[in-house]
Amino acid sequence: AQAMAVHLEAAGERVGLLAALDAYPSDRWRAATDPDEAAALRALLLMAGEDPEMVAARERQHPREAPRLTRAMVVETLRRGGHPLGALSDATLTGVLRVVEDNNRLVRRHVHQRCAARMVHVKASLDPTAPVTSADEWRLYVGDLYRLDVPFIHAHMTGPDASRLIAPILAEHIR
Repeated sequence: AQAMAVHLEAAGERVGLLAALDAYPSDRWRAATDPDEAAALRALLLMAGEDPEMVAARERQHPREAPRLTRAMVVETLRRGGHPLGALSDATLTGVLRVVEDNNRLVRRHVHQRCAARMVHVKASLDPTAPVTSADEWRLYVGDLYRLDVPFIHAHMTGPDASRLIAPILAEHIR
């Protein structure tokens, strides 16, 4: 969204609303190693609102064994929870994992430019990452920043309850 605002402004357009739902600048992940399948499996569980550490710990065979996610364990968790990702065929799931890995690589390599637009940043305050993320990370890249914390985890930010809370606030900020 922020990169699109940069392009729109460069084309002479005015940005009426720049909103970010629990998203942060690429700088945060630039130094991280490229994701592997384990990182993609973790991302799938987070998208489904599952705690990857809890899933791995629940499935480990021996108490001293380090918790480790496997594709089978993730698919079983998604299916048991009735999540649509659990209904995917193995070939489609392989494609989804590849997209997750590729998107993570693209994010790590993106370099932001500054735009003049005001950003409305909505933070998932109940997410486990909430204590280490801040909307202020965007200050280098936007003209102004309005911060809103909502009582959801990241995976539920586009759900009906979050939408009912967030949509009216975004509507107030459209210029």
